[in-house]
Amino acid sequence: RTADARAMAERTIALDPGYHLAYSHLLNIYQGVGGQFSDLVFDGDSILALLGEADVRAYGGRERVRASQERARALATSAARGWVAADPDSRQAHMALVISHSAAQRFDSAAAAADRAAARAGMRAPALAYAAVQMHFL
Repeated sequence: RTADARAMAERTIALDPGYHLAYSHLLNIYQGVGGQFSDLVFDGDSILALLGEADVRAYGGRERVRASQERARALATSAARGWVAADPDSRQAHMALVISHSAAQRFDSAAAAADRAAARAGMRAPALAYAAVQMHFL
């Protein structure tokens, strides 16, 4: 169950904020629901798969689907920010923050996050440098 996986990841982060795998799992859940073409939505603490227009109507329509996706993208960004705060030297955490902003089409925030990461001592990562340049052009 997704609700159990989310709760387990959140509990793990609360117990050990440096445990990167918990952040990664949590972000995967949120990014799965928050994807632009995702057929997954939040229903309370659970995630439902909408398998067609009848399911979309039963869920409450396209606006509710979009609201669920927005919520998931916001949760992904919040989790990524938490990861960066817990381990500011983690390249993966910084990339997760850049990706979460980009997925939400907040390209200016993605560029700023990539620039902040690239400015950190020891944060030399080709993927971050590429992301910084790419976000400045979007």
